[in-house]
Amino acid sequence: MRDRAISDQGGRLRALAALGVAALVAVAMGWGVGGGGVPMIAVLGVIAVIGAAVLAQTPLLGVIGITVAIFANLADVLIVYFGFPSINKLLAPGLLFLLSYRYLINGDQPLVDGTFLAMTVTLLTVYLVSATYAFSHTVAMEELNEALRNMIIVVLALACFRIRGAFDAFVATLVTIGFVVGAVGLFKHTIGDPDSHYWGLARAAHDGPRLSGFMADPNDFGAILVALLPFALNRALWSERAAARLYALCAAALICIAIILTQSRGALLAGLAGVMIYSIAMDRRTIIRLALCGAVVGFAATVVLSDQIAARFSTILDMAATGVAMDRAVEGRLGSWAVAIRLFLDNPLQGVGAGNFSVKYQDTANDLGVIFRGGDRSPHSLYLEVLSEFGAIGLALLLGAVAVAIRRVIRAASQMQAQGDMRLRASCIAVGAALTAHLLAQCFLQGPAKRQLWLLLGVAVALPAIMALERDRRARAAVPDQAHPAT
Repeated sequence: MRDRAISDQGGRLRALAALGVAALVAVAMGWGVGGGGVPMIAVLGVIAVIGAAVLAQTPLLGVIGITVAIFANLADVLIVYFGFPSINKLLAPGLLFLLSYRYLINGDQPLVDGTFLAMTVTLLTVYLVSATYAFSHTVAMEELNEALRNMIIVVLALACFRIRGAFDAFVATLVTIGFVVGAVGLFKHTIGDPDSHYWGLARAAHDGPRLSGFMADPNDFGAILVALLPFALNRALWSERAAARLYALCAAALICIAIILTQSRGALLAGLAGVMIYSIAMDRRTIIRLALCGAVVGFAATVVLSDQIAARFSTILDMAATGVAMDRAVEGRLGSWAVAIRLFLDNPLQGVGAGNFSVKYQDTANDLGVIFRGGDRSPHSLYLEVLSEFGAIGLALLLGAVAVAIRRVIRAASQMQAQGDMRLRASCIAVGAALTAHLLAQCFLQGPAKRQLWLLLGVAVALPAIMALERDRRARAAVPDQAHPAT
């Protein structure tokens, strides 16, 4: 009894110490976010301490919060539409406190994957080295700073996946994001106010007809949607409860509707590819069920398929048949791609440096005779951006990271199949399909250090460990062990 009392007292002391540290961190965050104003520091400090105490007892709220922050562009929405300070400054300290508290008080080890850490360190090293030879050192250092912040948040977010139920919470949050933004987008398109942005959840690109959701660009929004779709379909097929399956099916339909409303041809192709990859990895019975779900989703999507949208998507077939750019958007991308290739050919090994595509764009475009139209200064392709800014070495490293992630997904799926757990195997395939669809969408977008991309990569790389934890916890739940209670 005395040993237990001493242990309980030690636990309380550690908890008080952790909350004391949380208070100091909260004051620091309040100072940084509040701009030094004493009232704002006090308010944010109190909120942060209360939030820290809540997170310590309900860590899945932290997992849900970071998933929403990363995939739903929460910071930008709160700043633009609600006048909030940037919550990005709170993410890393908040996650660090959560992980530290759970480790000190509950003994929960954070999930650490050495391979993924090596990948992130390599990425940051490439950014740092590129700054030494970049034409604009300042631009390269700004890109490095942004990449460093993103990687810290992604590594800390991935570390939370050892918390019990974290993977399910992550997937359920993604499905709910798709449900909400799809529903708001559908409402806006059918009976709502076309000029309203609906609290930043249904923006319109340049106030036009294309839905960009919580992002500023419809193509970026579409790239996130195609990553959500395989998770929604997987839960529609494999959830244990009928209500959860119906909810996920509705979410899948709304996600498809949102993809159509973006009018993003790249997102449409990437979404179809993701669904195909998911389907071919399933058994015959699951494929039949998936086809039925697809019929329901496809019928729902026709609700918003107007002649204008159909004409835009039909240009995919026209370009495939003729090889000719059918509109100014495609023409602009082809021009950016030509500039990216020229920059690579001029600097084949190391590229021109992080962020320096835009710096070198206009001169190179003039040399090539490409028409410069104001804001068209981005590569419009992740892979050509890496190739032009980091050279062949950078592209080889990126493709190597993708290959490692895909291999880990296949390994995790094989392990779950060998153990007879087809539900977890399907979850592994959904992760692979989501990552692949997102990577395909990045053929038409840019940003090698985006949080969404690297969190998906991190989950894929750590998937064998995540699935092993899920399998072990399910086994413990089936046969409770009083000597080793689940945390």
